[in-house]
Amino acid sequence: MTTITGCRGAANFAVELRGHSAHAGRPSDGASAILAAADLIAVIEEDHARLATQPHPVLGAPTWNIGTIEGGHGTSIVPARCTLTIDRRTLPDEDPESILALVLEETRERIQRSGRPGVDLIEVIGRVEMTMPGFTIDPASPVVRQIQAAVVDAGGSGATDIWTASCEGGFICRHHAIDAVVLGPGDLPGQAHQPDERVSISELVRAARAYALLALRTPAANSARFEVAAAKEQS
Repeated sequence: MTTITGCRGAANFAVELRGHSAHAGRPSDGASAILAAADLIAVIEEDHARLATQPHPVLGAPTWNIGTIEGGHGTSIVPARCTLTIDRRTLPDEDPESILALVLEETRERIQRSGRPGVDLIEVIGRVEMTMPGFTIDPASPVVRQIQAAVVDAGGSGATDIWTASCEGGFICRHHAIDAVVLGPGDLPGQAHQPDERVSISELVRAARAYALLALRTPAANSARFEVAAAKEQS
C-alpha cells in the first residue's frame, strides 16, 4: 500500500460538431461532422505529443484521452452531428476553460484549412462537464511520516509515490489549506478499469489495520479516548 502525495487534476469536456446532412452519393452537398471530428482528434493528438515533452517535475506531463465518439445516422447519409467526450489530465496551474477554448479554436482553424466541401457550415461547440484540481504535498511532511509509520506497522512498505489518477484531494488542499494524501488498497496501473478489477482480501486487511493505527495515533483520537476514560473513572 503506497502513500500518494500528489496527482494531476482532471477535466472532462464534451464537444459537438455540427455539419449538414446530404445523400452519400453527393457528399459535396453536405458538410461532414465526422470529418470535422477527425480534425479535432488530430489537434488533440498533436497537443498530447507536445505536452509529453514538457512534463511537470513532480506530477509528470498532462495527457489527453478521447473516451467516446458518436455520430451519423446511416451509412448513406453525410453525418450532420458528431459528439465526443474527452478527458484531459491537468497540472495545478492550468485552467480547463482556457484549455478547451484553445482546442476548439485550433480545431475551427484546421477545419477551414482542410478545404473540404461545406466547411463554412461546420460548427464546433464545447463545454466543460467536470473539473478536479491536482495537488502535491511534501513527502517529508509530518502527516506523511505518520501515515508511513502506520502502513509499515500494518505490514506495508511505507513507500510514497505520485498518482496517475485524480481524486478529491486537490479540493481539500485548495479549499482547506491542509495536506491531503491518497491511501488505499489495490493496484491502479494493473487493475483499474479492467474487466477483472479486484482487490485482494490481504490488501483490504492491511489497509484496515493501517487506518485503525492511524486513527488511534492521531492527537484528536487520543484526546477523545482519554476523555472517555476519565469520564468512566469519575462515574
